[in-house]
Amino acid sequence: MVQPQPIVHSLINADVGGFRPVVEYPGDDCCFIYADHHFDYQGNREPNHNLGDRRKLICHNGSRTGHDLHAYGWGDKLSSYICGKNVWFDFCKDNRGSCYNGDNVNSGAGHTRNYAVRHMDNRASWATMGPYDPRQIGAVTLFEDGDCSGASGRFYWDPETASSGTYYNLEDMYYGGMRNNSMHSLMVPKGYTVELYDGHGFYG
Repeated sequence: MVQPQPIVHSLINADVGGFRPVVEYPGDDCCFIYADHHFDYQGNREPNHNLGDRRKLICHNGSRTGHDLHAYGWGDKLSSYICGKNVWFDFCKDNRGSCYNGDNVNSGAGHTRNYAVRHMDNRASWATMGPYDPRQIGAVTLFEDGDCSGASGRFYWDPETASSGTYYNLEDMYYGGMRNNSMHSLMVPKGYTVELYDGHGFYG
């Protein structure tokens, strides 16, 4: 008689001999933040190291949720991050009161892997997050560098504009997190269309 072998569902099962990788999907409502570029942490990893010390998981609770990163020991450490598909996020330079403009915030929405925030490197003290569903109100995320990396800004479609589209001028762009003449890549949710202009006032 042949007995079926049990199905092993965990890398850390003793019979597998694996280990949990540092880079994982954080869950739909959460983000992992990392202290170094490329989702890394300085210093060699040892078997006794707690994986939670090498990255920080932060989540929203179904509504707007704030996180004091200094209280977690992660103040002014964020250099890269991975966020789940149901998250909008603001990583703020000083505190919740300075969470706007291209010199103070790194923002975005949806499943994002930013391997180097660069301009905002090691400057985040506060994180605000909330639920995101592009089927309801989608947002385009613009990045200052290629490959969807660098400082970023989140810009929603406004449902009150209906078919006329939602327009953001230079002042809006800076307020939302983007510096002038700095965008090199972007993320667009499925079903949405974006038009970009190189001139002030929607020309070019």
